[in-house]
Amino acid sequence: SSEPGSWEPPFGPMPVHRELTLTLAEACGAEVSDTPFLHEHSVEVQLPFLHYLYGEIPFVAAVVQPLSQREAEAAGQALAQILARKPLAILCSTDFTHYEPHEVAKEKDLLALRHVLDLDLPGFLSVVKARRISICGVGALALFIALAKALDLRASELLSYRTSGEVAGMMDQVVGYASAIFREVNAVA
Repeated sequence: SSEPGSWEPPFGPMPVHRELTLTLAEACGAEVSDTPFLHEHSVEVQLPFLHYLYGEIPFVAAVVQPLSQREAEAAGQALAQILARKPLAILCSTDFTHYEPHEVAKEKDLLALRHVLDLDLPGFLSVVKARRISICGVGALALFIALAKALDLRASELLSYRTSGEVAGMMDQVVGYASAIFREVNAVA
């Protein structure tokens, strides 16, 4: 988790939710430090969008190491007990397959995404390992799957999937990207 304070994206400061950061870190036995974010960019690329849409909303940032199924489920349950019934959005950011041909990357990524959308943690971890899918945030996605399942966010929708090749035109070595949304089954869109 990030050290309490604020981050400075281009549109203005974004306050870290100090109390929730410390509570969540304690529940998961995580270290609170800004050091993991020095070379990790997935939070900082999301903050300008969040700031543009919602202004200076407090947030909690976390870098998640690779987790086993058991570790992800335990952390997901611990976080769900704290986060249940709170008005919040959970954002999980990662690249998918790295530097493979477009068709190979797309096939691998869509296999993994099927398990993510179904909140199938064992299937997700299994296909990532068996197919050697180079998802850099596999731990974050594993934790998200476990947390979403514990919070009953079962209404999933894949909003978009693309590779860098579809944008840049170079299809021999691409990186995969997806966006999806998960809601409570009875939530209003």
